[in-house]
Amino acid sequence: MQRKYTFYIALAGAVAGTVNGLFGAGGGMMMLIVFTAMLGYERKTAVGTSTFIMTFTALIASVSHILIEPTIIYECWDFLLLAVQPAGRYQSFLPRNGSVIPLPSSFHRGRK
Repeated sequence: MQRKYTFYIALAGAVAGTVNGLFGAGGGMMMLIVFTAMLGYERKTAVGTSTFIMTFTALIASVSHILIEPTIIYECWDFLLLAVQPAGRYQSFLPRNGSVIPLPSSFHRGRK
């Protein structure tokens, strides 16, 4: 990658980070613009990269919140169970051979 583009990419990342820090906007969506418009990534690659980055950002934020205030786990325990229990039940219905479950025909109505 050329030095000129490296500067512009760093500048775009700094602007996106500043805007996200000040206003709380989603950084992943702003970085999609940088990945597609400035870096020339395909849309699938840009979305995958952005999601990968967001996963680790959310993990670090969650761990830091727990380290700062460990009692948050006890305060929110019921909400955690409400989220995990249905996910576990849904997972038990997924096929084990890696095939995809087809969507119901009502989902495709009106789409081509």
